[in-house]
Amino acid sequence: MLKFYCLESNLKIEEIITLVKEYKAIVLRGELAYLRDFIGFCNKQARKDFLEKTNIAKQFELQWILRIACKKNIGQALDFTKPRNGRIAIVCEKAIPGKIMGKIGIPLEIENTAKILEKLSEEFGMTKAAKEKYPLEELLIEKSLVEISQ
Repeated sequence: MLKFYCLESNLKIEEIITLVKEYKAIVLRGELAYLRDFIGFCNKQARKDFLEKTNIAKQFELQWILRIACKKNIGQALDFTKPRNGRIAIVCEKAIPGKIMGKIGIPLEIENTAKILEKLSEEFGMTKAAKEKYPLEELLIEKSLVEISQ
C-alpha cells in the first residue's frame, strides 16, 4: 500500500529526493496527491513496464513519473509533476520516519478538493464532455495507458 505525505517545504527538490531516496519515493507537486487511485495505478503500470521491458526510463521512479504525467518525455514529465510554491507530495511504498519528514517540512492543510481537481483536469487536457461522463481518475488511467503505450 502506498504512503502519501503532503507537506509544505522550503527545501530544493534535490535535497528532498536525497532525504527520501532509500524509501523508493517520488516527489510530486502537492495537488497530485488528490489522485491517489491514479498514482497507485501508475505505480503498478510502471512495474509492468519493467517486467515487459517496455519501460522508457531506466529508473523505476522516473517510469512512475512518466505514467503519472501521461508523457513519454522525461523532461516534460518532471516539469509537469515538479513541486510548486513549496507544496509537495511524497509517495512511497515504505513509511518514512517522522524524523526525516520533519526535516523536509510541515504537513499541508487540505484545500478545496473540487477546485484542485478541476484545475488538474484542465492541466491534463480533459474535455468538458469527458469530465461530465467519467470521474477524473478513470480518464487519467485511460490517458496514461494510451499516451505511454503508443
